[in-house]
Amino acid sequence: MAEACCVPVVQNVLVTVVGNWIDRGLERNPIILVFKMKSNVDKLKEQVAELREDIDHVERETQAVERRGEHTVPKLKTWLNEAGKFIEAANTIEDDEEKAKKKCFFGMCLNPLSRYRLSKKAVEDSQKIARHVQKVPGSNLQTSYPPIPQRVVAAPVKGFQEFESRMDVLNEIMKALESPNINIIGVHGMPGVGKTTLLKEVKRKAEQDKLFDPVVMVSVTKKDPDYRKIQEDIAYDLGLELPVGIGHRSVADRLRAKFLTKRKVLVILDDIWDKLDLEALGIPFQDQQKMNVETGSSSTEDQQMKCKILLSSRELNVLKTEMCTQKEIVINQLEDQQAWQMFKKIVGDRAESNDFQSTGFEIARKCTGLPLAIAPLAEALKNKSLPEWRSALQRLNNPSPSNFNGIHAKVYTAIEVSYNHLGSKELKQTFLLSSLMDRNASLQDLLKYGVGLGLFSQSNTIGEARNEVITLIGDLKASSLLIDGSDTGRFDVHDVIRGVAQSIARWEGYGLFLTNDDLPKMCSDEKALSDFKCICLQCTNMNELPNELESPELTLFYLCNEYPPLEIPANFFKGMQRLRVLDLTRMQITLILILYARGLVKLGHLKINQCKNMREIIVTENVKEKEISFPELDFLHIENLQNLVGIYSGNCIMAFPSLKQLTIENCPKLKEFTVKSMSTDIGTDIKPLFNEQIKFTRLEFLSMSLNIQQIWHNRVPEMPSFVQKLKELTVDGCDNLRYLLTRSTVKSFEHLESLTIQNCKMIEGVIVAEGLAEEERRNNILFPNLQALVLEGLSKLTRFCPENCIEFPNLTGLQIGKCPVLKTFTSSPVIGDIAVSSKKAENTYAPPFFNEKVAFPQIEDLTIYWMESLNKIWADQLDGDSFCKLKTIFIFRCGMLVSILPFSMLKRLQRLETVLILMCDSLEEIVEAPSANQSQALVDTQPTLVETDTEFVFSKLTVLVLGRLPKAQGFLPSNAYEMPISEIIASF
Repeated sequence: MAEACCVPVVQNVLVTVVGNWIDRGLERNPIILVFKMKSNVDKLKEQVAELREDIDHVERETQAVERRGEHTVPKLKTWLNEAGKFIEAANTIEDDEEKAKKKCFFGMCLNPLSRYRLSKKAVEDSQKIARHVQKVPGSNLQTSYPPIPQRVVAAPVKGFQEFESRMDVLNEIMKALESPNINIIGVHGMPGVGKTTLLKEVKRKAEQDKLFDPVVMVSVTKKDPDYRKIQEDIAYDLGLELPVGIGHRSVADRLRAKFLTKRKVLVILDDIWDKLDLEALGIPFQDQQKMNVETGSSSTEDQQMKCKILLSSRELNVLKTEMCTQKEIVINQLEDQQAWQMFKKIVGDRAESNDFQSTGFEIARKCTGLPLAIAPLAEALKNKSLPEWRSALQRLNNPSPSNFNGIHAKVYTAIEVSYNHLGSKELKQTFLLSSLMDRNASLQDLLKYGVGLGLFSQSNTIGEARNEVITLIGDLKASSLLIDGSDTGRFDVHDVIRGVAQSIARWEGYGLFLTNDDLPKMCSDEKALSDFKCICLQCTNMNELPNELESPELTLFYLCNEYPPLEIPANFFKGMQRLRVLDLTRMQITLILILYARGLVKLGHLKINQCKNMREIIVTENVKEKEISFPELDFLHIENLQNLVGIYSGNCIMAFPSLKQLTIENCPKLKEFTVKSMSTDIGTDIKPLFNEQIKFTRLEFLSMSLNIQQIWHNRVPEMPSFVQKLKELTVDGCDNLRYLLTRSTVKSFEHLESLTIQNCKMIEGVIVAEGLAEEERRNNILFPNLQALVLEGLSKLTRFCPENCIEFPNLTGLQIGKCPVLKTFTSSPVIGDIAVSSKKAENTYAPPFFNEKVAFPQIEDLTIYWMESLNKIWADQLDGDSFCKLKTIFIFRCGMLVSILPFSMLKRLQRLETVLILMCDSLEEIVEAPSANQSQALVDTQPTLVETDTEFVFSKLTVLVLGRLPKAQGFLPSNAYEMPISEIIASF
């Protein structure tokens, strides 16, 4: 027993003695290797961790290259393969270490042979890894990467019911997908039977079981599908970036090449109506079939490397004959008992009572086994009385004999009953309006349409209307009448429900959805269009429009015709005196005549999108008026007009007395809002986008993405007066813009509440001090009402403003990211105008990002990310109560930061609730310990802060996340206490 107790002591003495030998450079001695095993193994583990980071870095670069559809250089893949072998060899180190720790001689001594072998192997592997790390092709690698679509396995799909019949179909599909002999599978069933919901569950399960990588799902849902849109959706799921402006054939080539880099891909094409040309889309299935025929292969590894395709359609012939599916699987309607179970699950306990049960069972049975009809009807009735249930059953027992364009009468009636039970007029009109919009519609478009139509009468501001739209869409989704779109900003409608809604809209005189074939018939009857409020005219290959569309009650008109070029007759809008919303999309028109403007005096919302031939919007030639006005226009949205040179030409003044929101995006040739003449050379002089010919009396929201060099004049007397009422300004992708404001014009933006500047390649400073006297330069800069500031993707930004003091008395949120050369918020003579002569000098003085010249007394949320040049965030001395209300700090990918918080800031952070610090490779300490000089300064200026018994209380800190901080030692000094952290994730 005594001998056993002595063993650890002896071992410690031996290790200490050997440690002295090591210091004298005897590392290769076998005895030394035995006793240095732990340190050698630890060193190897550190190098393996470093190698893993390099592998991750190289893999991300490789992925970024592949997402662009390009090829990586062979050196990258060779390096990755070799690195992978080193990692595999090092993975055995833990098992070997445990073996080496075992003792021999009855547990009294170390096992020297095992320790020697492991230590020697660790040294050799460390040297190999060190040499390999030096070879990492990192000098030309990116430091940031575009986001990769996250393939998070979702929860079970909403609406999917695990009935025996549905599970049988699901299992049959999964079995077919796993079969090496089946490559294209078809699923068919009547509309509303649940094909889309089932395919979503197939996608979820295939991803969860890792059968394919990736799984691509695209909704086709058109008789004349948009091939480019399908390609874009496929590219997104594949993580492939498509260059702007390339044709669909080039896209197909890129998609095909991307598919061939994947081992197993599943492509789900939902709701096809006719034959799809897979080759034209870029899906390499035809090549695969040809290869199998030529080789006679049916189960080879090569075949399994290609993609499998899962299709759904209403028509079996489309799948079997047109698409040549190898297996067809039918989804039948639910049996009566299954329909009742689904109905009960939605309505709840009420369905179990005797009074409700018999009526409820009959209601479910009358829905003909279609989940699409059962779900919204059950949602509508779940809180209703028994008489209302009986009324619904009576409607279902006596449906209209009409087939409603292919929709079963009882299905129509079930959806109609759901519509009738919607709780408000706003909810009903929002539902009908949604059915008239495009698939995967935008919430923003719905907001603008609704405002133009006066849907949101209870909302006094755009923000309130936006909240109302979100609430209404949420209620309609909860009623199972709408479904999710491709992202959080979009929504969709099942085509069967869409058909019912459009029929209701037509019957109630609310709106019409027209195509090429419908318009001539409607125009032949003078009164056919007279009572409708909304008309959506979506055409393909229409040659001409009627000279005049007589619709005096019309408030919304949507017109889309992609080809051929379609001119709008001069009197086309003459019969639309009450028109409030006009949306022209993908129209091949060159201009809008001033005659339209004169007739559209009630127009409130104008959107022009993807009209690639349009050079100007309003032609004012031969107009005698000195001023032309759109008196009620409050939204103007201009987007994707590739040849637009000016909004209008001429010398008259254009007035928009009611305009509140202006958006101009992706119009690469637009440099001026108004040009003198379209026929003359505009010249090379830099002119501002806005000049004195434009009158925006009430403009509050301005968003632009243009290749402009100047937005407005640099002097206050010449500044457009509308900027004084601006509340929200977004500047995105203005690549030729070098600055936003001058020092003297800042005061014109006193009502600005939100400022976003992002993706502007040339901008060097947000505010510059051009042409100011020295006295003016010393005046403080003030944004009195600014609440949110975002600076992102500004590759040349070196400062927000000159060295002046700047105040943000109401700013609550600040987000700064991807500004690689931005080191300080305000420039100074030391770091702004004087170039740093050497790296040594740069390291000697690390300027803080925020100093005493910047005042943020109300800031609550601070986000800083991908700021690789940032050395220090806060100075030791700050302005007054700046940052005292800070609640959230998020720091990500700031590789030069050594510490986050100076010691002097701790007393300011008593409201701090959340701290997230991730992937800051140089970070050593979260809170910087004060130096001797700093301590003395604190004693002089803030004696209470450095009293001997001071203990720092972070009483509100509840979330602390620290990750990928390889050099970090800890979070707070030892005298910090009382942090009620409820969620802590720390991984240094």
